[in-house]
Amino acid sequence: MQALSIPRLARPAALAAAVVLFAACGDGSGPTGPAAAAEAPLLSRIIAEGDSPLVTNQVVDCDGTIVDVTGNGTFTFILREDESGGLHFTGHIEQTLTGVATNLAIYTGSTTGTQTSNVPMPPFELTMVSKGNLKAATGPDFSFRQNFHITMNANGAITATVANASCK
Repeated sequence: MQALSIPRLARPAALAAAVVLFAACGDGSGPTGPAAAAEAPLLSRIIAEGDSPLVTNQVVDCDGTIVDVTGNGTFTFILREDESGGLHFTGHIEQTLTGVATNLAIYTGSTTGTQTSNVPMPPFELTMVSKGNLKAATGPDFSFRQNFHITMNANGAITATVANASCK
């Protein structure tokens, strides 16, 4: 008794038919059902960036000396959407500074500032952090850090606040 077999030339044709059949299933018309719709990408966009001059501003060093500073800054502001439809804002600013103190000491330095917040509100969260270093050509150097944070829950009640500053 002879076993049933596919003739030699029929095998490639059967494979080709199987490939076509399985490929057709991917277009949504086959037994797998319609193809899943592609998810829309979440928003994440730089809404502003650039350079900005810093006009004369006053900074008070750790011992109370006033320093008039000028300089240039670069900034980036980003808006991002999360999976639940909330929006998150991030702002980042870096500055290069030069200044003269009331005691005539000359300073150079830099500052960095970051702000993050989310909407819609409530709930609401805001965090701001600023830090910098000023180095004196003569006299003491100093660095500072400021931190502010507030959290509001869905009922509009403030559940956390942080406000601190340091100067060395």
